Amino acid sequence: MAQRSFVFLQGPPGPFFQLLGAEMAKQGAEVHRINLSGGDALDWPEGAVNFRGRFSEWPVFFDDFLRRNGITDLLLYGDCRPYHLAAHGVAALRDVRTHVLEEGYLRPHWMTLEREGVNARSPLSRDKSWFFREAATLPPEPDLPPVTASFKRRARDSYWYYHHVLQRRFSFPHYRSHRSTPILKEGFGWLWKFWREKRASRHATQVLGELEGQPKFLLPYSYQGISKFERTRRSRTCRALPAMSSRASRPMRRRTFISS
Repeated sequence: MAQRSFVFLQGPPGPFFQLLGAEMAKQGAEVHRINLSGGDALDWPEGAVNFRGRFSEWPVFFDDFLRRNGITDLLLYGDCRPYHLAAHGVAALRDVRTHVLEEGYLRPHWMTLEREGVNARSPLSRDKSWFFREAATLPPEPDLPPVTASFKRRARDSYWYYHHVLQRRFSFPHYRSHRSTPILKEGFGWLWKFWREKRASRHATQVLGELEGQPKFLLPYSYQGISKFERTRRSRTCRALPAMSSRASRPMRRRTFISS
């Protein structure tokens, strides 16, 4: 990684981005970080630059940062957050490579890493035959230690991240989260979901048992407030989903929709 200079923007709540940056620095890369909020400052407390300006000032600030530090690569988590969208556009103008991390398409144990974008912005082929051809050329999956999916750890990291977003809001007075739902409201929603989890799981098992042997329509979906969902929910594809679902379920005696 010699001769490469990376700048990190927002990552998932917790120490992952800082640990990744430290490992990359050991391998010879130059590593920079820009904090946008108090939560970012908690997760990367040392050696980072804090952006405290308005969002309208962000593109110029970021462009100047790229040029002054000789940045060759941009690394971010999720490509639909407003700050990330603007940074991605500036990076493209400066011929800076963009690497986007996202929760894995295949879960658990995997995290997605793609050049230039993920999900709807992914450069991957839309032709399913391409995936079969590529899969046939891949080596066997390495025997690596599993990455445990710990809800408690994720809840802890998220709590402290957003706690510091609120606590240090006067240090980052113009920061606006990419989430449309207020932090406290979303937090209470997750508590309510956690409290009802066992009951909901029992109900889901009962329903699936009743539907055994019946045709089903699987609709991949996401919850409100995720930036990539907010940016695409009004698209032609999303508007067509109810009609498509209805047509697909007409032959069924009972319309059954399973949302994942």
